[in-house]
Amino acid sequence: MPTGDRSFPAQDALTALLKALPALAAWHVDYGIPLDRGELECWVDEQVITERTEVTSGLVCYDEKFTLHIWLYAKKTGATALEIRSEVDAAKVAIEAAITADPSLGGVVMQAVITGTEFDSGIADAEARSRDAALTIDVACSAFVG
Repeated sequence: MPTGDRSFPAQDALTALLKALPALAAWHVDYGIPLDRGELECWVDEQVITERTEVTSGLVCYDEKFTLHIWLYAKKTGATALEIRSEVDAAKVAIEAAITADPSLGGVVMQAVITGTEFDSGIADAEARSRDAALTIDVACSAFVG
């Protein structure tokens, strides 16, 4: 009988991996969208859709595929567009390196790989004193549940 899907444990493992990154020491890192966004926020999104394929091997087991989403949000007063983008990009590079170094997320999944990113930035306040930027990182995961 299957032991349950691996998406929630993978979200927890990814959150722990991000919290342990020295490059994100200045960032608030957590699971779930923050209620109040600070200047540097990193979170593993709650949304996940899992696809299961039954494996016929005499046992009831499944191959699973799902995508986790990491969000980076930065807001800086007086920053230029290039400065705010660079802040987010430095965090992204550290996250990419960490996932590449531990593609099983501590043994929770068979493989986790970054499959895409999406970046957006703009003016963060009505007085045009602050800029903000958001970057999403998609992490495709595969797991075996048996």
